[in-house]
Amino acid sequence: MAADPVQGEGFAVDARIIAADANSRQSVPGNGPVEWNGSSGRHSRAVREYLDALDGATEVETTPKRISLTDPQSRWIAMKGNPAFFAYSTNYLMDTAHGIIRKRYRAACACLGQIRSVREDGTFSQSEFIRDAQANEYRCPAGHALRSDWRPFRNPRSRITQENTIIYRSSQRTCKTCPKKTQCCPNTPPMRKIARSIHENARNVARRISTTPEYQRSRCERKKVEMLFAHLKRILRLDRLRLRGLSGASDEFTLAATAQNLRRLARFITQPLPGRGIGVPI
Repeated sequence: MAADPVQGEGFAVDARIIAADANSRQSVPGNGPVEWNGSSGRHSRAVREYLDALDGATEVETTPKRISLTDPQSRWIAMKGNPAFFAYSTNYLMDTAHGIIRKRYRAACACLGQIRSVREDGTFSQSEFIRDAQANEYRCPAGHALRSDWRPFRNPRSRITQENTIIYRSSQRTCKTCPKKTQCCPNTPPMRKIARSIHENARNVARRISTTPEYQRSRCERKKVEMLFAHLKRILRLDRLRLRGLSGASDEFTLAATAQNLRRLARFITQPLPGRGIGVPI
């Protein structure tokens, strides 16, 4: 080939969740005893891989909410507005020049939430509240304080919720008589609350980066990897895995990525090279 489709100058990374071949009815709670079907010598390959991984594990992993009896290495995932299901996650490392997948690897699914803090109803957003790190409080546009602790406790509390946030609340007395209440919390009586993530400092860095022109250009490049996942589900019909176990899911993801690269490669090598004296559109 006279030209290389992989330039190695720009890369994009993204992940998608694909449903596993596991029925939610054939599952048990993760914090209870598990009785596998059949004897130890007649377990399926997916179950044997899971048990072998448990025997060789050196670190204590977070206890899953539910464990599938047919594909125990899949994860029980719940999305807002949709029923929970067992799934695997696949990540693509793609060269942005021609959409060639350089590497496909597994990664744990983690939802960090959105980095935006702007409200759409016209009320004060979280960015309009000034944070005082030394006093560990927020100040609303009217100058009132929002705190996580309004009274001392004999045993200090972390105030970290299950969503890894800390709730800052205003005083009910000052919020009730505030003249800016209609602009702040008209539908959430009796006080305004702010949920600050424990990763808020990292989110602030992401918010600052999102305002740069380099970020806007990277968003356009990221659409190419989004198209790969759309092609994976709509064209290749890989919306649900056919193989079970971590090795089966890895093999299926690798074959799908190989098929996508072959399609891109076939399109690349069949493109005619521009001749001399012919203008090339930019």
